[in-house]
Amino acid sequence: YTPTAAAPAAKPFDYLLPATKMQFPEGCMLRPIVDFYVDFFVTKLATPQQIVWAPKHQAFISRQSSSLPYPAEEYCHIAELTALVRVIGPYGARVLSREMMVRVASELEQVKRFLVANEPHLKRINAEFSQPSADQAPKLIRDLDVFAQQLVSVGAMLHFHDLLQRALAAVNVELAPYVNGTLRAARFQYSNNLLLVPELLITDQLAVDSGLDEFDTPLAFLAKQQVSSADAAIWNLLPAAFTACFYSRVWGEALYLKSYEAHTNNMHCAARAMSAMMISVKRALCTSPEGELEVVAMLEKFVEISSITLLRFLSVNPSDLGRSVKLHSLPSVVIFLDLFITTCPLLKRDAIECHMPYSLMRSMYHDLLSKPQPKGW
Repeated sequence: YTPTAAAPAAKPFDYLLPATKMQFPEGCMLRPIVDFYVDFFVTKLATPQQIVWAPKHQAFISRQSSSLPYPAEEYCHIAELTALVRVIGPYGARVLSREMMVRVASELEQVKRFLVANEPHLKRINAEFSQPSADQAPKLIRDLDVFAQQLVSVGAMLHFHDLLQRALAAVNVELAPYVNGTLRAARFQYSNNLLLVPELLITDQLAVDSGLDEFDTPLAFLAKQQVSSADAAIWNLLPAAFTACFYSRVWGEALYLKSYEAHTNNMHCAARAMSAMMISVKRALCTSPEGELEVVAMLEKFVEISSITLLRFLSVNPSDLGRSVKLHSLPSVVIFLDLFITTCPLLKRDAIECHMPYSLMRSMYHDLLSKPQPKGW
């Protein structure tokens, strides 16, 4: 299998653009494989509490009572994807990854519409997040549940992309160790190309095709085609929008599963989506040499607003909290910040310690891990 966009003059990551059509020769098995995984993430994963992304097992796992015709772990496990990459090769993995990245990037337009529609309320959250009055603004936000569920879907696709990257890296180390070592050495000759400098994109593309990408460079490349500096003020509301999700009904149904290190409704996947969106959008907007500092500043802003919001949840009487924010398991929500830091490549855990004591986070984990597993999981 060879892509049609293999012309010598092709620029790095041009294969991601809509104008580039990847054709499949007659009888090529790659088309049904791509269609299968796209259907899995668009249709099957949308079924509530049927499939969960389990970081502990590096797989998507079907619930015991799932009505799906096949176990998800038979097709979306790191071992299965590694075997698949051995068959379809790096170009096949590129096609599969492209489908996921294009779908994730298409969600940015929906996110922008959400930000514009709720701009006054999000600005209020930004300005008053340290005051009790900030609890009123999220209640006025429209389509908050839809937005939260959208983050779950995006995060699931990004976790699949991560699995594919790990599978690519494993196969390259096994079958082409010299090439892998050379690309790894070349990639780390320069600091992170967060500003998408054109001269460095060719090495970044080789890193993606070898499973060495850590910063979702394809998504940042696609975001640069969609994000305009004229809308910078709107995109800067992302931390407030993501914090508002804690008030959604989707979070109210979330319960942490210790055996999977995951939430029953996959809300932990939202951490991956939030991190990737903020990093990619800010990379697309930044033009100054201090671009990485601006990216980190947006991430830290989300951690600050979220920490204070969750501390407010913990400080009120549970009965009062139940009337305003109906949470099935408050500890399951609080540990989300720790999961966010785990998935974010630019932050360390001391970013949380500045606003929330880690002893409190550990007590939340202890409470969750001491409880029995819910039935049906």
